[in-house]
Amino acid sequence: MPLRIPSPRALFAAAFMAAVALACAGCLGGGGSAAPPVPHCAPSASPAPSNGAARPVAVAYLSALADHRYDRAQTYAHACSAAQQHSLDQLWLWLASMPSQQIKVADASVTAHAGGVTVSATLFARFGPAPYSAWVTLGPRTLRLTPGRGRWHVRADVSVVHRSDLAAYGVSWLHHPYFVNGQRVTVVYAKPGDVVDAQQILDTAESVIPGLADRYGGGVAGLRPVIFLVDKRSQGERLAHVDLGKVRTPAGFQYSSFAYIDLPAWRALPSVEQASMVDHELTHVVTRPMLADSPHSLLEGIATYEENHYLVSYDEHMPLDQLYAYYYHHAFPSLRIWERREGDWGLPNVRSIGVAYEDALAMTTVIMANGGVPALSRLGAAFRAEHARRDFTAAQVEHAFQHALGVSFQHIVAEAHAYTARAVLAGG
Repeated sequence: MPLRIPSPRALFAAAFMAAVALACAGCLGGGGSAAPPVPHCAPSASPAPSNGAARPVAVAYLSALADHRYDRAQTYAHACSAAQQHSLDQLWLWLASMPSQQIKVADASVTAHAGGVTVSATLFARFGPAPYSAWVTLGPRTLRLTPGRGRWHVRADVSVVHRSDLAAYGVSWLHHPYFVNGQRVTVVYAKPGDVVDAQQILDTAESVIPGLADRYGGGVAGLRPVIFLVDKRSQGERLAHVDLGKVRTPAGFQYSSFAYIDLPAWRALPSVEQASMVDHELTHVVTRPMLADSPHSLLEGIATYEENHYLVSYDEHMPLDQLYAYYYHHAFPSLRIWERREGDWGLPNVRSIGVAYEDALAMTTVIMANGGVPALSRLGAAFRAEHARRDFTAAQVEHAFQHALGVSFQHIVAEAHAYTARAVLAGG
């Protein structure tokens, strides 16, 4: 495991928070009662600023904190009670834990209340070191501001980020996120006890991402993939802010620019399959720009191809026995499956989903054997050009194959049948 030395920024943050803790000790009088308000917390004779003027103050405060510019942040904030100070301290600690490199505060809105306003906004960050990740949603935050001495002051963080709150999503749903950065990958996890798993997943990701990015590009997300470790699917849905709607609980999934690993399911896998599954999900991340609007079989076919390639390097492979039985009896509807774009093909049970994965692997393998990554890239572009609103029609599938590969869909199906028979009968 490489030695990870805290950065000067992290050391400064720790020193800053220690100073805050000492300062807050003076906020409490005997018996824990709040200290009297300082002068500019009391009503001021100065003209009240407009409500609209609160927005730039809140945005500047959040931006400075998220960018680890603590001295600047303090110029916008002044708590008037120990409870308010505690809320700001917690926000500082939460943002100080993140290796954020670029910050964006969006959709700031002002709501008037008696004696002041609240400003709600959504925070985004890019993690690093360079190359930086795609924009990660940190989530919504709400600040309480009141006027003093003719200008607005941030008094408290009043965000509701409890786990039962449906409005909490993104990294805001993690009370204390932890990060481990590699040269090309960032892993985010929720509990200190997960650090060993986080390091193992990072090591696997670091070993496979250079090759995946070289083969498939990957866009911004491929420069520094972010992997979130979660305890269950529902936690992943809250981080991704999406309803996965799956009929199974996979050990990993990808949504938008990021990969998610369900740790309990991942830990139940053999060690080689743990690594190959990380490879699978990162393949989804790096092929996302190339395969936008493609059939689900093409997305899963390439990811499963890479997963199988990883297994083969350890003298293992993904079995095709179920698919062979369906192919042998001409009972697998490849065309109908390749028309679909829905996750897990909209299939109702795990067995059907498993066979569809095998079909995707067989079809992709023969396409890769005949034309390599350029053929898959052309096929993705051909499907994108069909502008399907939801699923593809049979005619659109056929046109995409003819345009991209110069052969019919059924020609590739026939080759997939032959490949599957050879692999199964050879025991490979």
